[in-house]
Amino acid sequence: IPGGSIMATLGADNQLVSLSNCTVLDGPDDTINSIMDTARDMANLFKRRCGVGFDLSKLRPRESKVANSANSSTGAASFMDIYSLVTNTISQNGRRGALMLTMSIKHPDIEEFIMKKQDLTKVTGANVSVKVTDSFMKAVEDDKDYYLSYPIDTTVPEDMYDIPYNTLVHYEDNYYFKRVKAKDLWNKLIHCAWNTAEPGIIFEDRMTKYAPDGGYEKYKMISTNPCFTGETKLLTKNGYKTFEELAEETKINEEKFNNEYGLSLINENGDIVDGKVWSNGYKHVIKLVFNNSAYIECTPNHRFKLIDGSECEAERLIGKVVKGYDGNNAVVAQIIDNGELKEVFDFNLNDDNHWGVVGGLIAHNCGKYFASI
Repeated sequence: IPGGSIMATLGADNQLVSLSNCTVLDGPDDTINSIMDTARDMANLFKRRCGVGFDLSKLRPRESKVANSANSSTGAASFMDIYSLVTNTISQNGRRGALMLTMSIKHPDIEEFIMKKQDLTKVTGANVSVKVTDSFMKAVEDDKDYYLSYPIDTTVPEDMYDIPYNTLVHYEDNYYFKRVKAKDLWNKLIHCAWNTAEPGIIFEDRMTKYAPDGGYEKYKMISTNPCFTGETKLLTKNGYKTFEELAEETKINEEKFNNEYGLSLINENGDIVDGKVWSNGYKHVIKLVFNNSAYIECTPNHRFKLIDGSECEAERLIGKVVKGYDGNNAVVAQIIDNGELKEVFDFNLNDDNHWGVVGGLIAHNCGKYFASI
């Protein structure tokens, strides 16, 4: 069943909401007008509840020549801040927009792009991913040099092979090259992804090869767009259901069947277990933002299971890998605490292990509470 904007809009007398949950734009061309036009297009899509994704690889690198009053360009990665600000500014009925920014591993500014969100106060309105090619991965495997270029699909001339490492070199006209050690760049990318769960990686050649539309030049992948989860959901025998729904089912089962464990929930091992859900009033909650763009709101001391089998309270999860159901683990990229009070729900599994599946992740049920979102 289609979700989000599609189900909310089809057949409804509401022309202000997009029929698409997510939209990929062509990305800004290398002019100030195009850069600002993209910000305008984002704002118009966000106000209609649509998520946006686009690529920055067409923008010239930092320190390249510009035909204006500046001595040189601030670079492609510098405009991440503008687009993040637009995302955080345009409200979507109480939630911010969803934005994915991408850049090719071949772009001379890719290291700046990779490092940008190591400062957790930067680009808070966007997820970022690097588009990695097969040729780059081969250079990593063989521990070879790799040449970054602008425009990104430019063939490197032979007289550029011996340029200094990590230095932008102007060739002719508007062509620029940079020589790097592939393995060093890869290690930096992996370290940042481990440290803050940003950036993500898109293996673009794999995506193009295995996606049906990749066979058509006009429809090849440019970027992707993340979508956000809705209400927090608990895994049941009949699939995921929201805590609000399950709290109501628990009440009905208690009144109609005199059975407090009237729910059939799934534990971390995939077993069907009797359970229940109930509202526990209004409490202080924090938001856990994961590297897969999902988020969960819960009380600060709720326990999650980590991939090493240990457990950790929510307020101490930053950078940790939470165990997922069926191996779909997730890294906590950000913890947001706005001091909010929200209605929260508790759940209980009537078995010996007490670990359930919340939003696809393994969470403990005893004495802690999940909030509706």
